[in-house]
Amino acid sequence: MNKLKILYLEDSEDDINLVSRVLKNSNLDHELITVDTRADFEHYLSSETVDTILSDHTLFQFNSRDALKIFKEKQLDCPFILVTGTVSEEFAVEILKDGADDYVLKDRLQRLPVAIENALKKKGNEKSKNKVNSENQLILQLLNNVSDEIYVMHSDTLNFTYANQGAINNLGYSKEELLGMTPFDLKPNISHAQFREMVAPMVKREQETINFQTVHKRKDGSIYPIEVVLKYQDINGQTYFVATARDISERLATEDKLQRLNFELQNSNEELAKFASVASHDMREPLRMIKSFLDLLERKYGQDLDDKAKTYIHYAVDGSERLTALINDLLTYARIDGNDSQIKNVDCNEVLNEVIELYGSVIEEKNANIQSELLPTIRGKKIPIKLVFQNLINNALKYHAPEVKPEIKIKAKSLPDHWLFSISDNGIGIEKAYHEQIFHVFRRLHPKNEYGGSGMGLAIAKKIVEQHQGEIWVESEKGENSTFYFSINKTL
Repeated sequence: MNKLKILYLEDSEDDINLVSRVLKNSNLDHELITVDTRADFEHYLSSETVDTILSDHTLFQFNSRDALKIFKEKQLDCPFILVTGTVSEEFAVEILKDGADDYVLKDRLQRLPVAIENALKKKGNEKSKNKVNSENQLILQLLNNVSDEIYVMHSDTLNFTYANQGAINNLGYSKEELLGMTPFDLKPNISHAQFREMVAPMVKREQETINFQTVHKRKDGSIYPIEVVLKYQDINGQTYFVATARDISERLATEDKLQRLNFELQNSNEELAKFASVASHDMREPLRMIKSFLDLLERKYGQDLDDKAKTYIHYAVDGSERLTALINDLLTYARIDGNDSQIKNVDCNEVLNEVIELYGSVIEEKNANIQSELLPTIRGKKIPIKLVFQNLINNALKYHAPEVKPEIKIKAKSLPDHWLFSISDNGIGIEKAYHEQIFHVFRRLHPKNEYGGSGMGLAIAKKIVEQHQGEIWVESEKGENSTFYFSINKTL
């Protein structure tokens, strides 16, 4: 602990020695500094900190009143004690009123150490009290600036003993009116018995807080919904309920709007799926008829047709096949949201084997090499998950230079909330400018005569991944390899 720094304003060497001797014989661990002029006194207070000031009453062209005035002007937070000869009782009372902490007569200097200790203790208590008061004022100011309603109520009478400005603003009552009320004046749907039953677990110390929704009734009679957090607390030996109430009118309105929008969206998706199913059936039937008659025409009259006619028939058949594939992809895309298959455990190794079997002839024809780590079993919808693997592996087999043997690597990584899959290839790559566009419906980067397809595959994959609360993206450069990443939420 640092030494107590005592500044003594005195011009008498004898008195200085006397005070110094008394302090040395006490238990005070101190340092005594003496000054004897106004200038020295002001200079020391401006440049140094002190713990206690002692002042004689009468000095040359200076006195204790002047010293006390300087002390107060500098707003010093330490004891000021007058040490002097005989003074009148009136003077002593007056200087104490002016701000001195104590006075000690020189013929009773043995009291000085005790006077210093008492003055320091008093100042410390005042500092603590001022700090508490300051903190309390800050807390009250913060509480009053909160838009939520905050109440404190006596645990026995349930009368409000505090209500913040948020409560006053929301309810329309004055503070005086609220402090004469109980919760039942504001909550018409809760009785005294219901309240006591609800708070019983807190009173028994079985539960710290209670959260519930109810309504408040304003002074004008209007009702609004609130969410309440209630706590049971001991404050200065008395028990109280402390409640925070938040107006949830906007939140409930938003939730209701979202529910209606979700309902409308669900109906819209169902209607779209029904329309897509009917439309695809109605469109595929004439396409099948066109293709059948073209095949019949080629078989029956092929020997009578020249090469140009056969080419036209080939174009027509190819067009009908591509249109059929497009209709099938559109139907798949439309049905994703309405897919009613159950969320269950999906073994991705099994899914991958089925996809490899599906593309067996293409893999053999292109001499492709597909390597995969051991994949996890995830939570999801198997058929849509299979479509994601199917579309990404199909693209990896399709988009590569003719002279290059496709190399495809499949990996999976466990993240805190998701499974992260990657499918890498050694294909022709994708420019950065198109990394997002390729996931849009009908977005193609190459002519149909170079690489077939409807332009729907990645859009279908994206929609399925998002349905599984994940993301899909690509990392690639034009002319270089591509790696497609997609994540699947673990907690579906």
